[in-house]
Amino acid sequence: KRKSAPHFLCIITPSMSSVTHATSMNEPQIGSYDKYEDVVNDIIEFNNDSIVQRLRNIYYNQNLPEIFAVSRRELSHSSFLAWLFTSSANHGFGVLPLNLLLELFILKGREKRLLSDKLTNAIITRSFHISESSAVTEESVSTKKAKGRADIVLTCNVNFPEQSLNTLKVVIENKVYSDEHSNQTQTYFEYYERNKLRNEKVLYVFLTPPSVTSEAECNQFVHITYQDLLDHIFEPLRRQPDINQNSF
Repeated sequence: KRKSAPHFLCIITPSMSSVTHATSMNEPQIGSYDKYEDVVNDIIEFNNDSIVQRLRNIYYNQNLPEIFAVSRRELSHSSFLAWLFTSSANHGFGVLPLNLLLELFILKGREKRLLSDKLTNAIITRSFHISESSAVTEESVSTKKAKGRADIVLTCNVNFPEQSLNTLKVVIENKVYSDEHSNQTQTYFEYYERNKLRNEKVLYVFLTPPSVTSEAECNQFVHITYQDLLDHIFEPLRRQPDINQNSF
């Protein structure tokens, strides 16, 4: 998704009419400038600055997803996330992305207290062992009232004997360019709760762009944004010393 224009560009580039009007009315000038020509010269100097030009080139260049028109496609995003959270994938991170996701889930869902204190503490201290994880996309879901497809379902083999837990699932409803409809999250919650195994725990994530502030219709879902993924998962992974530059 292309970002909005940087705020500093808007601040230092007032319209010609507004500056001319201020000058003609003998009103105080913008900032510490005494003359309109000084404002123009400084704007030109700013625009010609080599650092600013490099930043603009980075900001306005199309990335690969935009070139192939998939930057807003939920299926493409879901496929990437499924790859990232699969421990055997060629990114080489193993279960680390999933550990970071669970920590983010606790951080964003702390007010809902959806996990026991023991499980929460185990995840935070990394004493919660995940041996492997897999992922599927567009998994069929059906209840008596509705049908649907869960965008991403992560399944993890875990070792947490204190609560007889050996399987953890994370159901992610991924909303890139659409709103929730037909009570989707409630349908998914009912389906996975009804079909979960005896020693299985299911977590629910409502993933949206940062501009979306509304929560999922089902209060068992924790709202996480793509900005949260960037800050709490992608950036820590990027800083890993043995990152595979060819695959991530």
